[in-house]
Amino acid sequence: MLTKFRGEKYHRIDSNFRISMPREFADIFRETSQGKIVISRGFEHCLWLYPATIYEIIIQRLSILPQFKKDVMELRSLYVGSITETELDKQGRIVLPKHLIQYAGIEQEIVLVGESFRLQLWSASNWQHFLERINTNTDVIAEKMSALFEQQSVSNQPLFEDTADNLLNA
Repeated sequence: MLTKFRGEKYHRIDSNFRISMPREFADIFRETSQGKIVISRGFEHCLWLYPATIYEIIIQRLSILPQFKKDVMELRSLYVGSITETELDKQGRIVLPKHLIQYAGIEQEIVLVGESFRLQLWSASNWQHFLERINTNTDVIAEKMSALFEQQSVSNQPLFEDTADNLLNA
């Protein structure tokens, strides 16, 4: 199941807590999961938006992790405990719940960032802070990515296989 969320798109949230999804992103949600979207808390105070079909694969992977391990319980609380299931309306909009808007610090300006198999949704100010932080660490990030690519080539896994199954099994 190939998904192609790419790029960053700047938008606004309206007074009814709705976001109008850019057409290319809305089309991906419609093609992969009939417009059904799962929204959860992400790391760094952003939100993660998944096609429902991709999210089901992730939940299957999470369900086999050790049930009583502290890190696993914390991850499930943050990630699974906050999910909201929604669907694109005819105009390609979704409604965000207040608890997730508060978590992400969203006021009006938002940024949607494509991450291949999911979208990240950021407040514009949090996105700028995140970019500033990671731009000061690009050498460290590049070194870690190089090590990951080396591990994949040693294990004969394709480097750029863009399916949810392979992303989750990496």
